[in-house]
Amino acid sequence: MSIKQKQTKFNNMRHCIYCGTEIADGNIFCEHCERPIFDPQVNTEQKPETNKESDSPLEESESKTVSVEEPVQSEEYTAETAKTPDYEPENDTNVKQSGKNSKLTIVLCSIAAVLVIILVVMLVVKNSKPKYRIVNKAQTTQSAPKPSIEKKDTLSKNNDLAKKNETISTSEELVYSIADDGYVNIKDFPNADSDVVGVLATNRDGAKLISNQGEWWKVCIDSVVGYVSSEYVKLSNTPVKINGLPNVYYVVLGSYESLDSAQTYNYRRPDGMECWIYKCTAKGKTVYRLCDGCFSTLQKAQSAINDWSSSSLYGHWFTDAWIWKNDGLGNCVLCPVNYETERTKPPLTPE
Repeated sequence: MSIKQKQTKFNNMRHCIYCGTEIADGNIFCEHCERPIFDPQVNTEQKPETNKESDSPLEESESKTVSVEEPVQSEEYTAETAKTPDYEPENDTNVKQSGKNSKLTIVLCSIAAVLVIILVVMLVVKNSKPKYRIVNKAQTTQSAPKPSIEKKDTLSKNNDLAKKNETISTSEELVYSIADDGYVNIKDFPNADSDVVGVLATNRDGAKLISNQGEWWKVCIDSVVGYVSSEYVKLSNTPVKINGLPNVYYVVLGSYESLDSAQTYNYRRPDGMECWIYKCTAKGKTVYRLCDGCFSTLQKAQSAINDWSSSSLYGHWFTDAWIWKNDGLGNCVLCPVNYETERTKPPLTPE
Protein backbone atom coordinates (compact mmCIF):
# COMPACT_ATOMS: atom_id res chain seq x y z
CA MET A 1 0.00 0.00 0.00
CA SER A 2 1.41 3.35 -1.01
CA ILE A 3 1.83 6.37 1.26
CA LYS A 4 -0.99 8.17 -0.47
CA GLN A 5 -3.37 5.24 -0.01
CA LYS A 6 -2.49 5.03 3.69
CA GLN A 7 -3.09 8.74 4.06
CA THR A 8 -6.48 8.42 2.35
CA LYS A 9 -7.51 5.51 4.62
CA PHE A 10 -6.46 7.47 7.69
CA ASN A 11 -8.46 10.48 6.61
CA ASN A 12 -11.56 8.34 6.05
CA MET A 13 -11.44 6.95 9.61
CA ARG A 14 -13.30 8.72 12.42
CA HIS A 15 -11.24 10.14 15.24
CA CYS A 16 -11.95 12.40 18.13
CA ILE A 17 -11.07 15.93 17.25
CA TYR A 18 -10.05 16.57 20.86
CA CYS A 19 -7.98 13.60 21.92
CA GLY A 20 -7.51 11.71 18.62
CA THR A 21 -9.07 8.38 19.80
CA GLU A 22 -10.60 6.17 17.09
CA ILE A 23 -14.38 6.25 17.23
CA ALA A 24 -16.56 3.32 16.25
CA ASP A 25 -19.22 3.76 13.65
CA GLY A 26 -22.50 5.03 15.05
CA ASN A 27 -21.01 6.71 18.14
CA ILE A 28 -21.58 10.37 18.53
CA PHE A 29 -19.48 10.72 21.72
CA CYS A 30 -15.82 9.89 22.31
CA GLU A 31 -15.41 6.88 24.62
CA HIS A 32 -12.18 8.36 25.98
CA CYS A 33 -12.94 12.07 26.62
CA GLU A 34 -16.78 11.74 26.36
CA ARG A 35 -17.07 14.80 24.16
CA PRO A 36 -19.48 15.02 21.20
CA ILE A 37 -18.10 13.97 17.85
CA PHE A 38 -18.60 15.75 14.53
CA ASP A 39 -18.01 14.25 11.11
CA PRO A 40 -14.68 15.61 9.82
CA GLN A 41 -15.65 15.06 6.22
CA VAL A 42 -18.71 17.21 6.60
CA ASN A 43 -16.68 19.92 8.29
CA THR A 44 -14.10 19.71 5.59
CA GLU A 45 -16.65 20.05 2.82
CA GLN A 46 -18.17 23.15 4.44
CA LYS A 47 -14.81 24.97 4.38
CA PRO A 48 -14.07 27.10 1.31
CA GLU A 49 -11.75 25.65 -1.24
CA THR A 50 -9.34 28.58 -0.83
CA ASN A 51 -8.50 27.41 2.74
CA LYS A 52 -7.95 23.78 1.73
CA GLU A 53 -4.42 22.70 2.50
CA SER A 54 -2.44 20.83 -0.08
CA ASP A 55 -2.26 17.03 0.31
CA SER A 56 1.38 16.67 -0.63
CA PRO A 57 4.64 18.53 -0.32
CA LEU A 58 4.97 18.56 -4.08
CA GLU A 59 1.85 20.65 -4.51
CA GLU A 60 3.09 23.13 -1.86
CA SER A 61 6.42 23.54 -3.66
CA GLU A 62 4.63 24.12 -6.96
CA SER A 63 2.41 26.78 -5.44
CA LYS A 64 5.39 28.48 -3.84
CA THR A 65 7.29 28.45 -7.13
CA VAL A 66 4.43 30.11 -8.90
CA SER A 67 4.09 32.77 -6.24
CA VAL A 68 7.82 33.57 -6.43
CA GLU A 69 8.01 33.76 -10.22
CA GLU A 70 5.08 36.15 -10.58
CA PRO A 71 6.80 39.22 -9.01
CA VAL A 72 9.95 38.58 -11.07
CA GLN A 73 7.92 38.54 -14.25
CA SER A 74 6.09 41.66 -13.19
CA GLU A 75 9.38 43.46 -12.40
CA GLU A 76 10.80 42.58 -15.81
CA TYR A 77 7.67 43.73 -17.45
CA THR A 78 7.58 46.91 -15.47
CA ALA A 79 11.24 47.68 -16.27
CA GLU A 80 10.63 47.11 -19.97
CA THR A 81 7.45 49.11 -20.10
CA ALA A 82 8.94 51.92 -17.95
CA LYS A 83 11.44 52.79 -20.67
CA THR A 84 10.12 55.40 -23.06
CA PRO A 85 12.24 55.91 -26.17
CA ASP A 86 11.12 59.54 -26.53
CA TYR A 87 12.31 60.68 -23.06
CA GLU A 88 16.07 61.07 -23.62
CA PRO A 89 15.90 63.16 -26.79
CA GLU A 90 13.43 65.46 -25.06
CA ASN A 91 15.86 65.87 -22.14
CA ASP A 92 18.71 66.73 -24.53
CA THR A 93 16.55 69.36 -26.14
CA ASN A 94 15.87 70.94 -22.76
CA VAL A 95 19.60 70.98 -21.93
CA LYS A 96 20.44 72.63 -25.24
CA GLN A 97 17.69 75.16 -24.74
CA SER A 98 18.93 76.00 -21.21
CA GLY A 99 22.49 76.41 -22.55
CA LYS A 100 21.28 78.89 -25.16
CA ASN A 101 19.36 80.79 -22.51
CA SER A 102 22.44 81.01 -20.25
CA LYS A 103 24.60 82.37 -23.11
CA LEU A 104 21.94 84.92 -23.95
CA THR A 105 21.79 85.97 -20.31
CA ILE A 106 25.58 86.46 -20.19
CA VAL A 107 25.50 88.60 -23.34
CA LEU A 108 22.70 90.77 -22.02
CA CYS A 109 24.45 91.22 -18.66
CA SER A 110 27.68 92.23 -20.42
CA ILE A 111 25.86 94.81 -22.53
CA ALA A 112 24.13 96.20 -19.45
CA ALA A 113 27.47 96.45 -17.57
CA VAL A 114 29.05 98.35 -20.49
CA LEU A 115 26.12 100.77 -20.61
CA VAL A 116 26.39 101.38 -16.85
CA ILE A 117 30.14 102.08 -17.15
CA ILE A 118 29.55 104.54 -20.00
CA LEU A 119 26.88 106.30 -17.97
CA VAL A 120 29.17 106.59 -14.93
CA VAL A 121 32.01 107.99 -17.06
CA MET A 122 29.69 110.58 -18.59
CA LEU A 123 28.53 111.68 -15.15
CA VAL A 124 32.11 111.95 -13.89
CA VAL A 125 33.17 114.01 -16.92
CA LYS A 126 30.17 116.27 -16.52
CA ASN A 127 30.86 116.88 -12.83
CA SER A 128 34.58 117.43 -13.40
CA LYS A 129 34.01 120.51 -15.53
CA PRO A 130 34.95 123.78 -13.80
CA LYS A 131 32.11 125.32 -11.91
CA TYR A 132 33.31 128.84 -12.76
CA ARG A 133 33.46 130.17 -16.28
CA ILE A 134 36.64 131.89 -17.35
CA VAL A 135 35.84 135.33 -18.71
CA ASN A 136 38.03 137.57 -20.81
CA LYS A 137 39.71 140.68 -19.55
CA ALA A 138 37.16 143.02 -21.09
CA GLN A 139 34.25 141.38 -19.28
CA THR A 140 36.20 141.30 -16.02
CA THR A 141 37.09 144.97 -16.28
CA GLN A 142 33.55 146.07 -17.09
CA SER A 143 31.80 143.95 -14.48
CA ALA A 144 34.22 144.53 -11.61
CA PRO A 145 33.36 147.60 -9.51
CA LYS A 146 36.07 150.20 -9.10
CA PRO A 147 37.40 150.50 -5.55
CA SER A 148 36.76 153.75 -3.78
CA ILE A 149 39.48 156.07 -2.50
CA GLU A 150 38.84 155.02 1.10
CA LYS A 151 39.25 151.36 0.22
CA LYS A 152 42.53 152.10 -1.57
CA ASP A 153 43.91 153.81 1.51
CA THR A 154 42.84 150.91 3.72
CA LEU A 155 44.46 148.34 1.40
CA SER A 156 47.72 150.26 1.24
CA LYS A 157 47.87 150.54 5.03
CA ASN A 158 47.27 146.81 5.42
CA ASN A 159 50.02 146.03 2.92
CA ASP A 160 52.51 148.26 4.72
CA LEU A 161 51.67 146.62 8.04
CA ALA A 162 52.12 143.14 6.55
CA LYS A 163 55.53 144.11 5.16
CA LYS A 164 56.62 145.44 8.56
CA ASN A 165 55.53 142.22 10.28
CA GLU A 166 57.38 140.16 7.69
CA THR A 167 60.56 142.17 8.22
CA ILE A 168 60.35 141.70 11.96
CA SER A 169 59.79 137.93 11.68
CA THR A 170 62.75 137.44 9.33
CA SER A 171 65.15 139.65 11.23
CA GLU A 172 66.22 137.02 13.77
CA GLU A 173 69.86 137.42 14.74
CA LEU A 174 72.16 134.46 14.14
CA VAL A 175 75.75 133.71 15.06
CA TYR A 176 78.15 133.79 12.08
CA SER A 177 81.83 132.87 11.89
CA ILE A 178 84.29 135.69 11.17
CA ALA A 179 87.41 133.50 11.40
CA ASP A 180 89.81 134.28 8.56
CA ASP A 181 91.01 130.67 8.37
CA GLY A 182 87.54 129.55 7.28
CA TYR A 183 85.85 128.03 10.34
CA VAL A 184 85.29 127.99 14.13
CA ASN A 185 85.19 124.74 16.12
CA ILE A 186 82.10 124.03 18.19
CA LYS A 187 83.14 122.60 21.56
CA ASP A 188 81.25 120.14 23.71
CA PHE A 189 81.86 122.29 26.82
CA PRO A 190 82.84 125.97 27.25
CA ASN A 191 86.63 125.46 27.34
CA ALA A 192 89.42 125.07 24.80
CA ASP A 193 90.33 121.54 25.87
CA SER A 194 86.84 120.14 25.24
CA ASP A 195 86.08 117.80 22.32
CA VAL A 196 85.01 119.23 18.97
CA VAL A 197 81.39 118.30 18.18
CA GLY A 198 80.81 120.54 15.17
CA VAL A 199 82.09 123.28 12.90
CA LEU A 200 80.75 126.78 12.21
CA ALA A 201 82.11 127.55 8.73
CA THR A 202 82.81 131.07 7.53
CA ASN A 203 80.59 132.36 4.73
CA ARG A 204 78.07 129.58 5.50
CA ASP A 205 74.81 129.39 7.44
CA GLY A 206 74.60 130.97 10.84
CA ALA A 207 73.87 129.23 14.15
CA LYS A 208 71.06 129.97 16.57
CA LEU A 209 72.16 131.65 19.79
CA ILE A 210 70.97 129.82 22.91
CA SER A 211 72.85 131.71 25.63
CA ASN A 212 75.74 134.13 26.09
CA GLN A 213 78.25 133.16 28.78
CA GLY A 214 80.99 135.72 28.30
CA GLU A 215 83.84 134.23 26.30
CA TRP A 216 81.74 131.23 25.19
CA TRP A 217 78.42 131.35 23.40
CA LYS A 218 76.09 128.38 23.37
CA VAL A 219 74.78 127.80 19.85
CA CYS A 220 72.83 125.25 17.84
CA ILE A 221 73.32 124.40 14.15
CA ASP A 222 72.19 121.31 12.24
CA SER A 223 70.96 119.71 15.49
CA VAL A 224 74.44 120.11 17.00
CA VAL A 225 74.56 122.02 20.30
CA GLY A 226 77.86 123.32 21.67
CA TYR A 227 80.00 126.31 22.51
CA VAL A 228 81.97 128.69 20.28
CA SER A 229 84.55 131.29 21.23
CA SER A 230 83.05 134.76 21.12
CA GLU A 231 86.33 136.08 19.66
CA TYR A 232 85.69 134.45 16.27
CA VAL A 233 81.91 134.90 15.87
CA LYS A 234 79.49 137.75 15.31
CA LEU A 235 75.77 138.14 16.07
CA SER A 236 73.97 139.57 13.05
CA ASN A 237 70.56 139.54 11.38
CA THR A 238 72.19 139.32 7.93
CA PRO A 239 74.76 136.82 6.63
CA VAL A 240 78.38 137.85 7.22
CA LYS A 241 80.82 137.50 4.32
CA ILE A 242 84.61 137.34 4.74
CA ASN A 243 86.91 137.77 1.75
CA GLY A 244 90.27 136.17 1.18
CA LEU A 245 89.59 132.77 2.75
CA PRO A 246 92.30 130.16 2.15
CA ASN A 247 91.76 127.33 -0.28
CA VAL A 248 91.09 123.84 0.98
CA TYR A 249 91.62 120.57 -0.90
CA TYR A 250 89.20 117.66 -0.55
CA VAL A 251 89.94 114.06 -1.52
CA VAL A 252 86.89 112.99 -3.53
CA LEU A 253 85.99 109.33 -4.08
CA GLY A 254 82.81 109.87 -6.09
CA SER A 255 80.35 112.47 -7.38
CA TYR A 256 76.60 111.87 -7.82
CA GLU A 257 73.60 113.84 -9.03
CA SER A 258 71.41 112.98 -6.01
CA LEU A 259 71.92 112.58 -2.30
CA ASP A 260 70.35 109.11 -2.33
CA SER A 261 72.89 107.88 -4.86
CA ALA A 262 75.73 109.25 -2.76
CA GLN A 263 74.36 107.54 0.34
CA THR A 264 74.16 104.24 -1.56
CA TYR A 265 77.93 104.42 -2.04
CA ASN A 266 78.37 104.87 1.71
CA TYR A 267 76.29 101.75 2.39
CA ARG A 268 78.78 99.68 0.38
CA ARG A 269 81.78 100.87 2.35
CA PRO A 270 82.94 99.07 5.52
CA ASP A 271 81.75 100.32 8.90
CA GLY A 272 83.85 103.23 10.11
CA MET A 273 84.99 104.16 6.58
CA GLU A 274 81.91 106.11 5.46
CA CYS A 275 82.53 109.39 3.64
CA TRP A 276 81.37 112.96 4.23
CA ILE A 277 78.93 114.22 1.61
CA TYR A 278 79.28 117.79 0.31
CA LYS A 279 76.83 119.68 -1.85
CA CYS A 280 78.22 121.97 -4.56
CA THR A 281 77.66 123.20 -8.09
CA ALA A 282 79.62 121.90 -11.07
CA LYS A 283 78.99 123.02 -14.65
CA GLY A 284 75.70 124.60 -13.63
CA LYS A 285 74.37 121.43 -11.97
CA THR A 286 74.03 120.49 -8.31
CA VAL A 287 76.16 117.49 -7.37
CA TYR A 288 76.93 115.57 -4.20
CA ARG A 289 80.56 114.62 -3.62
CA LEU A 290 81.86 111.95 -1.26
CA CYS A 291 84.99 113.21 0.48
CA ASP A 292 87.36 111.29 2.71
CA GLY A 293 89.84 113.98 3.64
CA CYS A 294 90.48 117.73 3.71
CA PHE A 295 93.92 119.41 3.44
CA SER A 296 95.35 122.91 3.38
CA THR A 297 97.66 122.29 0.37
CA LEU A 298 97.49 120.33 -2.85
CA GLN A 299 100.71 118.44 -2.04
CA LYS A 300 99.29 117.13 1.24
CA ALA A 301 96.12 115.94 -0.46
CA GLN A 302 98.04 114.11 -3.20
CA SER A 303 100.38 112.53 -0.65
CA ALA A 304 97.39 111.23 1.29
CA ILE A 305 95.93 109.66 -1.83
CA ASN A 306 99.21 107.90 -2.59
CA ASP A 307 99.47 106.52 0.92
CA TRP A 308 95.87 105.33 1.08
CA SER A 309 95.87 103.70 -2.36
CA SER A 310 99.02 101.72 -1.52
CA SER A 311 97.32 100.02 1.42
CA SER A 312 96.60 96.32 0.96
CA LEU A 313 93.43 96.51 3.07
CA TYR A 314 91.50 99.47 1.66
CA GLY A 315 93.69 100.71 -1.20
CA HIS A 316 91.11 99.71 -3.86
CA TRP A 317 88.74 102.39 -2.53
CA PHE A 318 91.18 105.13 -3.59
CA THR A 319 92.12 103.98 -7.09
CA ASP A 320 89.78 106.58 -8.67
CA ALA A 321 90.26 109.33 -6.04
CA TRP A 322 90.75 112.92 -7.16
CA ILE A 323 91.23 116.34 -5.53
CA TRP A 324 88.57 119.07 -5.29
CA LYS A 325 89.82 122.64 -4.67
CA ASN A 326 87.39 124.98 -2.88
CA ASP A 327 87.45 128.52 -1.50
CA GLY A 328 87.00 127.89 2.22
CA LEU A 329 85.11 124.97 3.71
CA GLY A 330 82.49 123.33 1.57
CA ASN A 331 78.79 122.87 2.33
CA CYS A 332 78.68 119.59 4.25
CA VAL A 333 75.19 118.01 4.16
CA LEU A 334 75.93 114.62 5.75
CA CYS A 335 78.49 113.48 8.29
CA PRO A 336 79.22 109.85 9.22
CA VAL A 337 78.73 108.48 12.74
CA ASN A 338 81.55 107.79 15.15
CA TYR A 339 80.86 104.22 16.33
CA GLU A 340 82.96 104.69 19.47
CA THR A 341 81.07 107.72 20.80
CA GLU A 342 77.85 107.04 18.83
CA ARG A 343 77.80 110.70 17.87
CA THR A 344 77.96 112.36 14.47
CA LYS A 345 81.43 113.33 13.36
CA PRO A 346 82.05 117.05 12.68
CA PRO A 347 82.59 118.26 9.10
CA LEU A 348 86.07 117.90 7.62
CA THR A 349 88.64 120.56 8.36
CA PRO A 350 92.19 120.91 6.97
CA GLU A 351 94.61 118.52 8.63
